[in-house]
Amino acid sequence: MARRRSHLFREIALPFVLTIALGLIFHYSGEAYQAIGLEALDKGQKIASYALGIGLFLSAAILVERLTRHVILDTVVATALGGPVPRLLSQLSGLLIYLVAFAAILAVIFKQDLTVLWAASGVAGIVLGMALRELLLDIFCGLALNVDRPVKIGDYVQLHRSGDIIIEGQILEISWRTTRIQDLCFNVIVVPNNRLSSATITNFSQPANFLEASVIIPLDVNVPPERAMRILLAAATEAASLFNQGGEPAPYISIRAITPHAVEYFVYYYADLGRRARGRNLILQHVLQHLRQAGLRPAMPKLEQTAGHAEIQRADLPTDDQMRRIIGASELFVDLTETDLAFLVGRVRFQVVPADHTIVNAGEAGTSAFIVVEGLLQATHNRARDPGAATALLRPGDVFGAAAALLGDAHSASVRSRTSAMLCEVDLETFQDLFVQGPDVPGKVSRRVAEMMAREMERTARSRTMSVSLEDLSADVLRTMRRNFASSAMIPR
Repeated sequence: MARRRSHLFREIALPFVLTIALGLIFHYSGEAYQAIGLEALDKGQKIASYALGIGLFLSAAILVERLTRHVILDTVVATALGGPVPRLLSQLSGLLIYLVAFAAILAVIFKQDLTVLWAASGVAGIVLGMALRELLLDIFCGLALNVDRPVKIGDYVQLHRSGDIIIEGQILEISWRTTRIQDLCFNVIVVPNNRLSSATITNFSQPANFLEASVIIPLDVNVPPERAMRILLAAATEAASLFNQGGEPAPYISIRAITPHAVEYFVYYYADLGRRARGRNLILQHVLQHLRQAGLRPAMPKLEQTAGHAEIQRADLPTDDQMRRIIGASELFVDLTETDLAFLVGRVRFQVVPADHTIVNAGEAGTSAFIVVEGLLQATHNRARDPGAATALLRPGDVFGAAAALLGDAHSASVRSRTSAMLCEVDLETFQDLFVQGPDVPGKVSRRVAEMMAREMERTARSRTMSVSLEDLSADVLRTMRRNFASSAMIPR
């Protein structure tokens, strides 16, 4: 620190002493020196007037530029455009204001004739324009893009022109010369503005911020169209809830073609360009899951054709083997033996409900347990009874109504169909016959019901006031089941 101070003193001392000495000489010496001092003072006043004039025009230019940017562009123009003003427009307005300010400084402060200057700049402009043709073309094309606004920052677009590769991505920035686009692989592509303005632009974000996409699912001709559409629509609806942002139309299904190998179904869904690939992946995943749950699979090429007008076996309902697998995979009956499952397959009832149909209402007495075979349901819990509960989706394989039916309780949630759905209903009489046939079945079923009840309590406020072991809860469920059936003898001890 001391060395730095010493160096600073040496650097300042000599010019300081010299300035003081020269000032004293001008002040105390003869008239010649005083005349030089007066002339210097006059020059200093003139320089000061120039500086004040330049500062006045520059400060006025800064004021006008900021008023234009904040009051006119960011308020009036932004409201008219329905979005932020492009940065290029703000930069051009500022450049024009400062050019006018510098011209005024030359004309007013320095008393220069601007006619000669404009003539000279015109000739120089022609030369520079020829030399910088591509650069100027990019600049004016960028200005036109910002004024006309065929695209804006954040839009998903596709650029295609004869002989060029197709570019798809999201607009990141439109500058003086170039437009930056982030493609679907997260690479940034820099496109000159003149190429962008001459290309054919498909704007996927206008008029809505989503586009329609589709996947093809081939299914065997023996699967009835109404069943195929029910399964595919349930899968697409469940998948769309995972990638949609809200406001998109619901998915829908149509038949594309009938081929020698299969009936091809189109699954249509909506997503922006950035989520299209993820949406396709989720749609295919859920379609495969729902088809597997229904005992179906996508059709494969056939090695032989069906001859003549032979009767084609329809697959309106799952086969007995498929139903045994579906019931055995459900949470309520997963512990049952093959004999018990075969008994259930012969006793259960199927029902197909349309979309937006109420199956059970919260508060109603439970009389049956239901297994979702196909389709998608929505359970809305009673907020007064379970403040912490929320709306949940019921997909193929899920069970509802079992606890209410077996314990003589009321349904805690209203269940409606989001799509057309097929349900497997197990009523109390079927349960009673099943318990008589299998002495160990009540214990297995009661434990599964207890697990479902425990999981339900964890999702509600009751979990903070109840602390019951699964074994105790299972035993309590079994006692309640014995008491609620017509005779305790119907459930072997």
